Amino acid sequence: MATPSRAAPQVKGFAAAAVESSKGPHPDVAYSWYVHFLTWIRDSSYGWIGPLVSIGELLIGILLIIGLFTAIAAFAGAVLNFSYVFAGTAGVNPLFIIISLFLIMAWRVAGWYGLDRIVLPKLGTPWQPGTIFRRKHPSGEAPSQPAAEGPS
Repeated sequence: MATPSRAAPQVKGFAAAAVESSKGPHPDVAYSWYVHFLTWIRDSSYGWIGPLVSIGELLIGILLIIGLFTAIAAFAGAVLNFSYVFAGTAGVNPLFIIISLFLIMAWRVAGWYGLDRIVLPKLGTPWQPGTIFRRKHPSGEAPSQPAAEGPS
C-alpha cells in the first residue's frame, strides 16, 4: 500500500471534525448524505482525496491567475468551496462562491484578458466552434464566416 501524502492526515482530520459536528440538536453538517460522504472520506478514502484536493486547489489557482479556462476553473473552485460550506465551515468560502459565480457568468468575455484570449478562439466555446474544430470544405478551404447581422 502506498504511503499517504502529507495532505491526507489533514483531510482525515477535517472530515472527522465535520462528522463530529453533525451530532446534536444544531448540527453544523445538516445533510445526512453529506455526513455519509464525510464518513467515507474519514474511514477509507482520505489517502487519495488529500492529494487530489491539494492538486486541485493549486491547479485552480494557477488557471485563474493566468486566465486559462477561467470559467471551468471558477466552477471547480465553487464546487470545492461548496464542499467546505456543506462540511460546516464558513470563513471566506461564501464570498469565494459569489466571486466564482461572477467569473462563470463572465465566461463570454473571459477571452479578452489572460491566456483565454489565445486559447478560446482555437478551441472554441459552446456557442462557437474554434478554428481547430471547424470543418473543411471538400476543396480543402475553411468555410467563410457568416456575415454578422446588425440591428435592423
